[in-house]
Amino acid sequence: MAVLVEHRIRYYLWWTSRLSFRQLDASRNGGGRKSALLLIAAAFLLPQLTSAAPLQAVRRVLIVNVYSPLSSPGVAMVDRAIVAGLEKSPYQIELYSEDLEAALFPDEASQRQFQEWYIRKYRDREPDVIIAVGPDPLKFLVESHEKAFPNIPIIFCGSTEEMLDELKLDSHFTGVWGEATPDKTLEAALRLQPSTRHVVVVGGVAAYDRKLESITKTSLQKYESELDFTYLTDLDMPTLLDRLRHLPSNTIVYHTSIMQDAAGSRFIDASQSVPLVVSAANAPVFVVDDVDIGKGTVGGNVLSFAYQGEVAATMAVRVLNGEKPRDIPVVKSANVYMFDWRAVRRWGLTESNLPPGSVILYRQPTVWEAYRRYVAGGISLIVVEALLILGLLWQRARRRRVENELAISTERLRLAVEAGRSVAWDWDLKSGQGRRVGDLQTIFGIPADSYAGEIEDFRRNIHPADRAMVSSVVEDARENRKPYAAEFRVVRPDGSLRWITARGKFHYADRNGAVRMLGMAVDITERKQMEEALKKSEEKFSRAFQESPLALTLTSAKDNRYLDVNETFEQMTGWHRDEVIGKTPYDIGVWEDPSARVALVKRLLAEGSVRNYEVQIRCRDGTKRMCLGSAELIEIDNEPCILSVVADITERKEMEEKLHASEEKLAGMVASAMDAIIAVDEEQRIVLFNAAAEKMFGCAVDEAIGGSVSRFIPQRFQSAHEAHIRRFGTSGVTNRAMGALGGLWAVRANGEEFPIEASISQVEADGVKLFTVIIRDVTERKAAEEALINLSGRLIEAQEEECRRIAREIHDDYNQRLAVLAIDLEELAENIGNADVGAGRRLHDLWNQVCELGADLHVLSHRLHSSTLENLGLVAGARAFCEEFADQQEIETDFTYDNVPSDIPGDVALCLFRILQEGLRNVKKHSGADRAEVRLEVADGKLHLSIFDRGRGFDSRVRSSQGGIGLRSMEERLRLLGGRLQIHARPMEGTRIDAWLPFTIVSQQTS
Repeated sequence: MAVLVEHRIRYYLWWTSRLSFRQLDASRNGGGRKSALLLIAAAFLLPQLTSAAPLQAVRRVLIVNVYSPLSSPGVAMVDRAIVAGLEKSPYQIELYSEDLEAALFPDEASQRQFQEWYIRKYRDREPDVIIAVGPDPLKFLVESHEKAFPNIPIIFCGSTEEMLDELKLDSHFTGVWGEATPDKTLEAALRLQPSTRHVVVVGGVAAYDRKLESITKTSLQKYESELDFTYLTDLDMPTLLDRLRHLPSNTIVYHTSIMQDAAGSRFIDASQSVPLVVSAANAPVFVVDDVDIGKGTVGGNVLSFAYQGEVAATMAVRVLNGEKPRDIPVVKSANVYMFDWRAVRRWGLTESNLPPGSVILYRQPTVWEAYRRYVAGGISLIVVEALLILGLLWQRARRRRVENELAISTERLRLAVEAGRSVAWDWDLKSGQGRRVGDLQTIFGIPADSYAGEIEDFRRNIHPADRAMVSSVVEDARENRKPYAAEFRVVRPDGSLRWITARGKFHYADRNGAVRMLGMAVDITERKQMEEALKKSEEKFSRAFQESPLALTLTSAKDNRYLDVNETFEQMTGWHRDEVIGKTPYDIGVWEDPSARVALVKRLLAEGSVRNYEVQIRCRDGTKRMCLGSAELIEIDNEPCILSVVADITERKEMEEKLHASEEKLAGMVASAMDAIIAVDEEQRIVLFNAAAEKMFGCAVDEAIGGSVSRFIPQRFQSAHEAHIRRFGTSGVTNRAMGALGGLWAVRANGEEFPIEASISQVEADGVKLFTVIIRDVTERKAAEEALINLSGRLIEAQEEECRRIAREIHDDYNQRLAVLAIDLEELAENIGNADVGAGRRLHDLWNQVCELGADLHVLSHRLHSSTLENLGLVAGARAFCEEFADQQEIETDFTYDNVPSDIPGDVALCLFRILQEGLRNVKKHSGADRAEVRLEVADGKLHLSIFDRGRGFDSRVRSSQGGIGLRSMEERLRLLGGRLQIHARPMEGTRIDAWLPFTIVSQQTS
């Protein structure tokens, strides 16, 4: 338990450090003082708890917040509840907290960077449980936990079930759903204000705002027939506030969330948006969650962030104790009717009409409720004082004379020390008692001009870091019987520090030790603050001077001698600091034109500063650099000095000159280009129209400039063109490849349409986007390509028909004739028998040769036209050919296929079969491999044939100009069917041929 308390204190210290001073000031009415006391308690308890706590097992808990606790009071309340709930864990908790900052960085790219960073950050520091606070962390973990945080339990809270969209939770998730209930809040509002006729729903445009708006619309839909609903959710904040000031009577306002208004301004909903809405609205305001109550809102049936944090912490403890998330059921947050008593009174609402069981906050107690303890205590005190008075009256006369004399003496001393913001003290060392008088309020924070107490009280006021030093000085003065003097810090009750300088001396009894100590202390806080500020200022200036990326020099305005230079000056000029200090720019020749330096100094003495002057300097090695500088006349030790700041702009000048030359070349190229070049702005107005465009479209440049580019786009393509330009402008992806935009058409000024190729690019300058299109008229080329495609198709068809004819002739004629000849030779060899052994052997040799010739003709016939392919389909034909190739060429050939339809059209099957034949022949001829792999499959909606070997390979980037027509034949066959061929090869790493045919084409041809 001690370790958990220690952890809470550590977390509280961390959390408090994240609060701004503004938030601390806002919480001073009770909360700020309690926070300060807790911080002091933490400072004293932390070392004791750390030393007293037994060693326990460590468990890591990672909290992923949708917003920073600084920008979301709801998230802050959830986090505090989680930390409090983790006290129940028997482990030592290592708590990690991360924020997705979805309010400040809502764009997808920023969120992805946050997520990728957190994944890398915790890759080697795996949490034992993750708590997701809000919808965005939950979505992030749902999408990435299997890869980034596998098997880590995840507890969620701070989100409604509707905000998860369609994502599904697996067995690693459990948690608590929040449930927004606008309908119940509206029912309570109607009970409080039965005359309500109008309901105004206000909200923002942030993602979270929109989700709450959607939930609200769904929940209140059933009341739309009875009440007039107005949704003020797409306004900027000033417009919204103005609308709220002029609402009709009998109206209530339901505030959802405003984290961002329509103008893009961001707000902290609970602490900024809600007070603005309440201050402007002339009707009662009801809210969604408990953090919005207390700022002038009436209340409602609200979500409790603290409850969700408590439930999430309880679940996390159960998981740390060994339970599985799937065994812990997901629960829904229990909402509560909660109302602000002050707002109920302000709007004249009847408290008795509140729903039963409502929680009423900020109720003003009656006089008796507020002060009954004081009244009872006062009466008791009066009785006690009456008894004391009787006992003290008899002393009064005797003490009055002594007190008057002492008062006069004390008043004189007090006036003296207060005038100098000082304190005097007198300590009786034997009794340990003493008295302090003077400006105690300023120095010690004691609201009195005198204070009596123990010496130890004063020691406790001394800052812990200074106590040893003060004790040492005092003991030294006491032992050596000399005055003491020391400067040290004291801590006031409110935690603030004051610096004092103390002086004094001891009084000694005869031959005994010191019996009394007298001293004075003067407040020197302001002096110390000025000294510290001056020291920091000097350190900052020195660090900025030396580390500046610009060259800085400090010279005397009287004799121009260098007083100091920084490292950038040394790097820029080649002169070392020690070589230039005490010399002038004229001595080292750093100014190319010394007269320009003289003119600059004169102008500087007259005007006090000179900005953005250009100067050419000469470096130590003789090279010249162009620089841009500014100079300021300053005063150091009552001496006028010149502080100069110089930036090297040599490269920029050179780039400007090159850019100017490039622009001139570009203008000439645009004017003389053979292709039409047209540039348009974001409104699709033409701003550039070259001579080639005039000729292509038959439109003069003066007529085209300023007009819409849509006049050159056929009517049927204009809507698609506008959508494409919008996507292109948003994505920022530039496509400069001619023809990469697909088949395009344009229309001339006379209405004639013609095919084109175009490439488009965009550039943004000064916030204005320009789109440039380069257009080429491909009418003649399209006609030639179509004719070539038709011719290629007819040639391939003729070639295949001729192959079939030759195959049939070989099989039906020559092969049959060879078979007959083989039979005759075999019979002749048998008839001869042993009569003539040599002749019989010769006839058997001839018979074997005839049989081999018949087999070769059969293979040739099969190669020219595969009957297996024609009768059994592509898979069977490919498999048969691979087996035949392996047997004949002695190259192991592995054939696999997957998801290949059985009804592939003949021309498609023949195309892939020919590619397979040519590919395996290339393996035999060129690769030198003893194994090949063939795979046929349907992948990514395409029919895919892959041929792979691990042979000698080649450089696929270099295509031989003297090679055969095999690859070109493959490419042409695929092109005719809308497919493509890819060759991947590297020397000594093998070759892979990939043939792709769109499966839609295959399906269409099949149908």
